Amino acid sequence: MSGIILTSYHRRLNGKHIALSDQINRRQQAYMNIEKRNDTLIYPNVRANWDEEFEEFRKLFATGDTVMIAVSASEKKLFQTYASSVPGYAVIKDTNTLDTEIIEIKYQKGHVPQWKVGDTLTVSAFNVIWIPPKNWLK
Repeated sequence: MSGIILTSYHRRLNGKHIALSDQINRRQQAYMNIEKRNDTLIYPNVRANWDEEFEEFRKLFATGDTVMIAVSASEKKLFQTYASSVPGYAVIKDTNTLDTEIIEIKYQKGHVPQWKVGDTLTVSAFNVIWIPPKNWLK
């Protein structure tokens, strides 16, 4: 909704046709094609790059390699709770499914991680901070 409002306002300021019905149709189409994978929403334009990134991940990493991950967490500030993350480390259990086992979480004050050490988490190539594996070639 806010995207339509901002786009319309920008078009008005620049003397362009607002085309409200076209904006609404584009937004509806975008939301209809969203894919949900675990706790992640994947938009269609991102999905196109997903397979390419996934293949790159499988070439570089093997089962048993360690990766740094962003562990979803909630963060309390004043009287509000916000979505956040804390850094963690995980061992790749299966490169085909990107299943990892969390081996360490860097706890931060005020953050409550959604996962704990020992949990199996399916990660994406987009939210992994790649640590060069032991067989990394320079």
